Amino acid sequence: MHLISMLAAAALLTAPILPQNQAIAFQNGSVDTHVEVPWVPALVPARGPTVEPWISYDDSTIPVGQGFRWPTVARQDVTPQGESWFLRVGASSTNTLNLEWAVRNTNNVLQFCVYTFTPGQLASFNHVAGTWDGQQSVLYLNGVPVATTPVSGTIRDNQGVLRIGNGDTSVAGYEVWNGTIDELRIWPFARTQAEIQATMNDALQSVPGGVTFNFEGRFVDSSSGFLGTPTGNVPFVPGVQGLTSAPLGGFVHGAASAACAQRPGASLGSRTSGGNGAFEFVAYDGPASRAGALFFAGRSAATPLDVLGVDVWLDLGTLLPSGFGTTTAANGTARIPAPLPPGVAGVQFACQWVFLDPTCGFQGLTASHALLVGLQ
Repeated sequence: MHLISMLAAAALLTAPILPQNQAIAFQNGSVDTHVEVPWVPALVPARGPTVEPWISYDDSTIPVGQGFRWPTVARQDVTPQGESWFLRVGASSTNTLNLEWAVRNTNNVLQFCVYTFTPGQLASFNHVAGTWDGQQSVLYLNGVPVATTPVSGTIRDNQGVLRIGNGDTSVAGYEVWNGTIDELRIWPFARTQAEIQATMNDALQSVPGGVTFNFEGRFVDSSSGFLGTPTGNVPFVPGVQGLTSAPLGGFVHGAASAACAQRPGASLGSRTSGGNGAFEFVAYDGPASRAGALFFAGRSAATPLDVLGVDVWLDLGTLLPSGFGTTTAANGTARIPAPLPPGVAGVQFACQWVFLDPTCGFQGLTASHALLVGLQ
């Protein structure tokens, strides 16, 4: 039986719709401006993040022969050689047109993905995404991969701040971005090309387990309420026009099994909208290469029920015939494709992942938090 046809119809999950018409602006020079966000685990998804903003970049005003400049969209941990990841232009002292996505692993190796663009190519808004899954790093431009690099390890996390619009400030102004930034999102797993393309033209209001800065007149993450603090004058300017503003369609409920060292999370690959053939249920940070299953119920439970040593956040009285099996990848991710037929809407349900994990508990099981899901 088709997965979606098994889900009971109910009221659609909704969230306030935000107008999409603002971004934040920066100018590379002698003055440091940026937005700073205190560390939270969601900023450094250790086993596979996706970082994606809309950006514009003015390469015509970057000086030549006046010091080494690294205009930075965002950098996680700004201590010298301590970054977890960054997205920037490696302009150096020659106005080099290299878009750089880099991740530092726990072996202290900075792993680069580099795309050389042409003069003026990024002068207007372009969508950029960097993904990393411990085996491969990919840099996308407008939903198309433009650079791929083999990688290894897990991401180094020194629990430093996230700095948006700037990097290292040891030389004032030289790492300030030179353009605009809009819709900065951090996902807790490496997304696929189909998933990136499915939402790049959306102004998403939240990402389960992730971070979402819409920059609609404020420096607030709309996924979890993390606050950014501006330094200097960071003006709001016209952003990307014509994006669809809508919820992704899923919200975190409850918590993962507390007794387990490896605590999996549950998220969605793209929007729960009818006709989205790229839609998938995604688990992240699970035990590596272990069997698991995704369970569905008509609604969630207000408090968890202990079942075989794991916290179950599903209302077992509304449990649906489910238990769709899969196996996690080496980086602990798992996916169950569920292409959504056109016209599906108004369906609400809850789901939760369970995985075998011999290192966890007396029954060797671990579970994610639940997700409340609404089809749009």
